[in-house]
Amino acid sequence: MRCTSTGRKCDGYGSKGTASDVSKTCSQSDDLLSGRNIARAFLGSIPGDGQERRAFEFFRYRTAVEMSGFFRSEFWDGLLLQASHSEPAILHAVIALGSLHGIYREGEAVLLGDAKMSAKRQFALQQSNKAIGHLTKPSTSSGPRSEEAILMSCLLFVCLETFQGNHNGALAHLDSGLKILGSMGFNRPDVDADLISTRGRILDHHALIPLFSHLDMQASTYFPRRHLYCESPLEDQGLSTEPLIPKQFSSITEANNSLQSQVYAVVRYTQRVREYRETARLDPERSVTSQLPKKLLVAQIEHTKQLGRWLATMNAFLKEPTDPLTPQNLRCAILLKMQQITICIMLASTIFNDQTEYDDLIADFERVTVLAASLLKAPSCSEAAQRPYCSFDMTVIPSLYNAACRCRDPVVRRKAISLLSNSARREGIWDSDVSAAIAQRIMAIEEGGLGPISSAQSVPMQARIHILDKSFVSGERKCFVRFQKGKTGLIEEWVRW
Repeated sequence: MRCTSTGRKCDGYGSKGTASDVSKTCSQSDDLLSGRNIARAFLGSIPGDGQERRAFEFFRYRTAVEMSGFFRSEFWDGLLLQASHSEPAILHAVIALGSLHGIYREGEAVLLGDAKMSAKRQFALQQSNKAIGHLTKPSTSSGPRSEEAILMSCLLFVCLETFQGNHNGALAHLDSGLKILGSMGFNRPDVDADLISTRGRILDHHALIPLFSHLDMQASTYFPRRHLYCESPLEDQGLSTEPLIPKQFSSITEANNSLQSQVYAVVRYTQRVREYRETARLDPERSVTSQLPKKLLVAQIEHTKQLGRWLATMNAFLKEPTDPLTPQNLRCAILLKMQQITICIMLASTIFNDQTEYDDLIADFERVTVLAASLLKAPSCSEAAQRPYCSFDMTVIPSLYNAACRCRDPVVRRKAISLLSNSARREGIWDSDVSAAIAQRIMAIEEGGLGPISSAQSVPMQARIHILDKSFVSGERKCFVRFQKGKTGLIEEWVRW
């Protein structure tokens, strides 16, 4: 039922076995990530009272499905549930997340600063505290608590904190997990599958490392001044002579993995260009391309070519797929094309002289809004689909936010803001309400006093806004934003939603 409801092919439960067979299999290894083929039929019963069991079941059938996002996640779909049966900290964190997600789906207040705390939210916080308590005391197993248990807990706490509007807490948990990975030797998003940690254990990078890399990228795109933690495959512009894009994709998942690798490298590159432009203090009277080091210009061209190759390979795959594409596959393809356009806009902007050059990309911004609108269109037959939605991965919010802030065409910009305002979505660290409020404020500042806006050219450069940084107050519906207006102006104010 879970597979068919999300457009996935159901692979079944494999060979049948008894509960004793499962217990015997689990006892053969202390690795939380082993024995992943355990039938999910054996994962239903957990210790605890009725409220805990209900929250766990809600997580199992609702939260895990949504958090997986558009692409199937081994972590959310199975490993996390399995680990919750052997690690109390993970179990209580899962229950807390399921409870908070239930509150969010019903449209109730989740933030800590919202009015009076409901009994449901109080229960979720109690479960979160229990999880922390289990993590801070010695493991009850025969050996020390595994790195996998700690890393899984970090990911869950990031989700719990973002649900409650505590971005600082979420970043602290994320940084803790990244430092643990770094101490184990995993400091690259393209880490070798056979890399062994300092403790002699093989970490299942397929399940955990990509999740931390995605969160790292989310945080660094959400907070402009935050630097990526992981190294880039193209660090120091050591551009490989081998093609980074496969000649063909065998599945939509492979296409996604390939694009995310490109996105990570581009985000790293944009940060390096921004740092150079800020420290070198470029002459505003001269073109940016005449002042950037040659290696940065070469890297920009190479990244552009790679993204073009990805699109060509993607189009070839969609034209002649290895297997018939399901409706869910097609939605994934729409998402990937939208993300590819957005990252191309980001890459192009690294050599812009000023923000008026975004006006040449209005067609791209418009296409982003059209693709996003098609993804946000909920099936009319599903009432549940109209409820607030959350996922672990970034999907439509960053692309719409970029269009709403960077595109000055009055029609396209307002369409992007409208989609954000009406979507009620959380995508990892990104929140549609916050994004809509900031974009709305930027538009109000830029268009203030200009009269009717008939085109992007109606907004002169000296009125245009660029976000320098933003910070949040834990549990409150406001953030402090620093804007740059024109080329030298500075605006600092609170944005509320």
